[in-house]
Formats: sequence, structure tokens, C-alpha cells
Amino acid sequence: MSDKLSSPKRCIEWISDNLVIPAQPEFHCVEKFTEANPDIRFQYFNEEFKKELGGLTEKRIGCMVVRIGVVGIDRIGMKVNFSTMTPELGEGRILKMSQLYWMIEQQPNGEPPDCKNRRLVIDEARSNLYRIRNIRGTESAVQVYLIDRIDRGIHYKGWGLNAYDPNIQGEWNPGSRVIAKDEQDIWG
Repeated sequence: MSDKLSSPKRCIEWISDNLVIPAQPEFHCVEKFTEANPDIRFQYFNEEFKKELGGLTEKRIGCMVVRIGVVGIDRIGMKVNFSTMTPELGEGRILKMSQLYWMIEQQPNGEPPDCKNRRLVIDEARSNLYRIRNIRGTESAVQVYLIDRIDRGIHYKGWGLNAYDPNIQGEWNPGSRVIAKDEQDIWG
């Protein structure tokens, strides 16, 4: 039997580990994550997102180094959710809502960001996945994706955000990206 077949399957292939998210001011989710936001075109928030993260307030935080991974490359037949990924993600590699918002600000209407932040690009074929501490102090899996569709003559274009219980829901498509705090983060 080859080593490839006998070794355990990995859920995440880490593709980058040097993205620095700048310091963030005090942050109130209710003011930013709304369809009425004039700066970012939000189209959809699921009920879990509204309930678990919509009322969250965060204190000012410093810079953070994050890693970007890709889910499920060559993992045929493997169900992947955050509980399956936890051993690879490690404990304590949770981001803040203000940091997630900063990443969305880099492409507010879904357009490709400038070249220096190209690694953050989200397109219709994949989504970005985050671990966020919710209003109850437990963890939520947050999926950020682009919506670009026409339904009954109305063009919907913008951001969609879903929150899930990381241990129950969320089987992620191969190619989706996982954004996590770098375990070697010197600022966090």
C-alpha cells in the first residue's frame, strides 16, 4: 500500500500564511452588517447569522496574521465541516467580525480587489469560511459568498453571509477557502 493511501486524509491544503489584517477599531456588527450599508452591497444574512452575530460588539484589536487554506482538494467522498477541520485548524485560531468585515471591504461589491489583496478574492464558484466567536461566547462557522443572479427579472448582486453551528452543519465545497489566525501570529 502506498504512503498516500495509508496516510490520513487532510481537509485543508494551506496555500498562504502571510496576510496581515491591520488593527481594527471598536466594532458594532449591527451598524456594518446590514443591507442598508451604503459602502458594501450585502444581499443576504441567514437567521443564524442575525441571531448569533448581528448584535455582537467587539473591542479594538491589533494586527493579525492569517493563513489561507483550500478545502477538500482531492478529498473525494470526504464530508468536510468545521469539526472535521478542527485538528488542522487548531484551537484559538478564531477571527473577529471586524477582521471579516475588513476583508469584505477589499471588494465591497464583489469586484476583484487590487493586486496586493488578490488572495482574498471570492467568486461565484467558492466561498470563504471563518471561525468567529459569537454573542454567546461559543464558536460559529461563517460562510461568506457572492450572489450574482437574476430572479424574476431582478438582478441580485452582492454578499451573502451564513452562520452555522460548526459541529453540525456545513459541508463545504472543494475549493472553498478557510481563513484562520496563524498559529505563529506575533500580534494576536
